[in-house]
Amino acid sequence: MKTRYTLFAFTFGLGLVLALLVLLDSPPRTVHADPGTVYVSTTGSDGPACGTAVSPCRTIPYAVNNRAIAGDVVLVTAGTYTEPVALKAGVVISGAGARVTFIDGGSVRGPLVTANGGTITNSAVLRGFTIQHGKGTYDGGGVDITNYAAPLIENCVVRNNATDVSGGGVRVYGHAQPTFRYVSVLSNTAGRHGGGFHFAADSIATVISGEVRANTATFWQGGGISVYNSSAAAISGTRVISNWAAHYGGGIAVDYNSTAVITNVQVASNIAITIGGGVWVNQESAVTLTNGLVQGNRAREGGGVDVDFLSAILLSGTRVISNNATWSGGGIRVCDRSRGSITNVHVLSNTAQNGGGIQVTTLSSPIIVGGEVRGNTASDSGGGIHVTASSHPRLRNVVVRNNKSQGSGTSGGGGMYITSNSSAVISQVRVLSNSAAARGGGYAIAAHSTATVVGGEVRANSVTSGHGGGFYVRDSSAAAISGTSVISNYAHSSGGGIAVDSGAAANVTNTQLLSNTAGQSGGGVWVSQGSTISVSTGTVRWNEAVSGSGGGFFVTFRSTVSISATGVLNNKDGGYGGGIYLTYIVTPTIDNCLVAANTHHGIRALSSIRAVTITRSTIRDNEWGGVNMNGGHLGLHSARIYDNGQYGVYVQYGTFDVDNSVIANNSWDGLRTSSVSDGRARFNTIADNAWSGVYVWNNSTAYLTNTILSGQGAGISVSSGNTATLESTLWYNNGSDTSGSGTIVTYNNHSGNPAFVGSGDYHLTSASAALGNGVDAGIYTDLDGQTRPGGAGYDIGADEYYNSPTAVTVAAFDATAVADGSGILLEWETVNELENLGFNLYRAEMAEAGGERLQLNATLIPGRNSGSPLGAAYGFVDETAQPGVTYFYWLEALDVYGGSEFYGPAQAIMAPVLYRCYLPLLQR
Repeated sequence: MKTRYTLFAFTFGLGLVLALLVLLDSPPRTVHADPGTVYVSTTGSDGPACGTAVSPCRTIPYAVNNRAIAGDVVLVTAGTYTEPVALKAGVVISGAGARVTFIDGGSVRGPLVTANGGTITNSAVLRGFTIQHGKGTYDGGGVDITNYAAPLIENCVVRNNATDVSGGGVRVYGHAQPTFRYVSVLSNTAGRHGGGFHFAADSIATVISGEVRANTATFWQGGGISVYNSSAAAISGTRVISNWAAHYGGGIAVDYNSTAVITNVQVASNIAITIGGGVWVNQESAVTLTNGLVQGNRAREGGGVDVDFLSAILLSGTRVISNNATWSGGGIRVCDRSRGSITNVHVLSNTAQNGGGIQVTTLSSPIIVGGEVRGNTASDSGGGIHVTASSHPRLRNVVVRNNKSQGSGTSGGGGMYITSNSSAVISQVRVLSNSAAARGGGYAIAAHSTATVVGGEVRANSVTSGHGGGFYVRDSSAAAISGTSVISNYAHSSGGGIAVDSGAAANVTNTQLLSNTAGQSGGGVWVSQGSTISVSTGTVRWNEAVSGSGGGFFVTFRSTVSISATGVLNNKDGGYGGGIYLTYIVTPTIDNCLVAANTHHGIRALSSIRAVTITRSTIRDNEWGGVNMNGGHLGLHSARIYDNGQYGVYVQYGTFDVDNSVIANNSWDGLRTSSVSDGRARFNTIADNAWSGVYVWNNSTAYLTNTILSGQGAGISVSSGNTATLESTLWYNNGSDTSGSGTIVTYNNHSGNPAFVGSGDYHLTSASAALGNGVDAGIYTDLDGQTRPGGAGYDIGADEYYNSPTAVTVAAFDATAVADGSGILLEWETVNELENLGFNLYRAEMAEAGGERLQLNATLIPGRNSGSPLGAAYGFVDETAQPGVTYFYWLEALDVYGGSEFYGPAQAIMAPVLYRCYLPLLQR
């Protein structure tokens, strides 16, 4: 027993000695007054026993490195601490609050806080300090986090630190992944990158609810925040304000294959001397900027946001306000093959020399959807949006309003300027109340560029000294405009609605040009200098050329115009062509149009005109006359010209071919010629004109074949020295068939009642004396496109009698509520559309004739088979119908004569919307 006891005592004693040796060889551990808490105070003393509330340590590094273990909190009382701190895995360092607890480098040492290595995770925390006056000789003046470290820093202020290179306030480097929460980074300076924050070398940083203010990058980029070299940042709820960068990214710079997600961030009053006053994205980088405010920033280019060199941006729900670029892109600039999506963004009151609101340049192609571009100013071009250098943006459902372009000369584009081989696709965009000093109040398209404009509205834009109140297209550029309303625009010079100039081209379809004004010529449309325009299935109405000609159209100087299936109505001018004015070697074609109720002439062509071709058109009720042709050749085919003041057709100093036309009921003469060397008219009905049906004078020669001359003061008048030759004429009820002392040669004459349908309809009936009495004159269709002859012989006059159907026959018109409650479906079907122009739809809440009718379609619904004996089926949904209301609908069918016929009413009611109420489930 004694031996065993002795052995136990020896063994126990030896173990105790070894344990004491180990303890003596290790730093002493404090027995914490509060378990897991190590105390630090400026009144404390570093030593083996420090760290209690009664005996705190003096310095933070000693407490962290010698007294704290993972899971501990190092609690630092108020005061100033001058020693640099290295964060430790699992240790929380907590100050008494940033207002009273300071880590201060005295502007001679730094970085002041460091975290290095992958063992530093977010369990390593620094909170409640102001980190100030650090001086880094290379990177990280205040805080430096490197090599996979991922600490949490919160409720801190990092201020007045500096470094010679990057990260004046904070540097994050080498795959580090820290989180900064409620951190203010203020008045720090970096010699190169990131005055406030610098995130680099594959790092990922998270910044939450902080403030980055008054920091400076004295030589390069990222005055407030720099995200660089394949790094990423998530920044939310933060204010980035009043930072400065010598070159790029006054507020935030994201560069060199980096990414940033920026949410609910205010980027304001930052300055970059070169590019990107607020946010700069460069070198294949990508930024998502959501629900933010970018305001009052400045740079030479990209005052608010700049996206450069193969980069991308997703910008949504953000306001970009009052930023300034001394050169381009006051609010936003997208440059150098960059792309992105700008959705529901409000770009307001920004300024630049070019692109006051947005500039898209150098092969870039962003998509802009929703939102508005309003109140921006360009001292040169593109008050709202400027597109240049082979760029290709797409815009949809954007409002571009109250922007200004103040430049002179070739400048312009109050709303949008597209230039230098660029193209834009613009859908359902409203361009409203913009102004340009020089050209293009709404749009200016120049220098070999193209614009495709679909739908939308161009309204109340103005040019104070030049052309193109709504659109200005020039310099071999092209515009395709369809389904658009061009309304109440103003140009001081020419082209109130649309101006096409200097070899440009415009294709305008299904578009309304209404109430536009030009101080000089072309109230609706002005085309000049070898340009081309095609206008189809539209309306040109109530436009005015105040002191010049062409209330509807003015086309001049070797230009080409094609107008088809269009109403040119109620236009006014101060010259001689209220509807369409053509001059100086112009090549026009006018087909299937209604030219009516314009001041002065419906169509006037003069001064070295080459040829005018008018087919299947109605020209009526114009103040002075229907067609006035002075020089060149007039081709008038299958036209109806009636009820005009003075004359129906007046041809001077040229030649003409008039066939298959009705010229009737004009106040003076039907067809007047002066100095016409060769005038030929075949298969025409010339009736009920007040003076002469045909008046030939002033060295003219005319040949008329298969003509009805009925109901005039004189069938034909030929003054001395002039000659008219008439073959196969039907004379009826003229005051005199012939008059004048000139030469009139007639043969194969016929007398008798042409027996017109009546009431302004000059089609023949079966009782007509014109039937079968004409000759073969080389024309094998009639006014309506029907084949000649229809019987044994050719009928005299414009019509070949077929007992033909009416202009358009509607077989059915119905209204039905859509099953899903989305509206009321209107359907109709035609049997034929021989002379159909199109349809209008109307709605009222009472069936009586006195009820107010609302027109549903903004533009005329064109006939699908106009000019054809074939019918078609149509559908239209009234999406504005309200549930539970009974509506009455009418269909108006318009013909090419200007007449119309109503069908209806069709009645429908959309069922009320039923709301379900869900009650809680009760169990017993």
